[in-house]
Amino acid sequence: MPDVFVGYGRTLATADDKIIYRSDIPADIAGQIIKESLGIPEVVWIHVINESVALSNDPDPDMTHYRYSDFSCGCGYSYLKILINTGNPELELRLRMPFMK
Repeated sequence: MPDVFVGYGRTLATADDKIIYRSDIPADIAGQIIKESLGIPEVVWIHVINESVALSNDPDPDMTHYRYSDFSCGCGYSYLKILINTGNPELELRLRMPFMK
């Protein structure tokens, strides 16, 4: 029986350390989402995750599993998850709408 892992909000699945499913946000779209979000004062923080990195612009010292980033680099990576906290579900939906299929 294979050793199976399903994680990152069901966006990645592996069996015996081989990727059998991966649904990521492409780097160009991730960059657009992050850039747009950084320009909105209501955005409290942004977290991004892929298999090799977890980044956040939240300076909370208790966020030990995230590496701090101000996202000014543009980064150029695809991500399995992008989490944006605004405290306003309508604004979060408006941010997502242009990128939804």
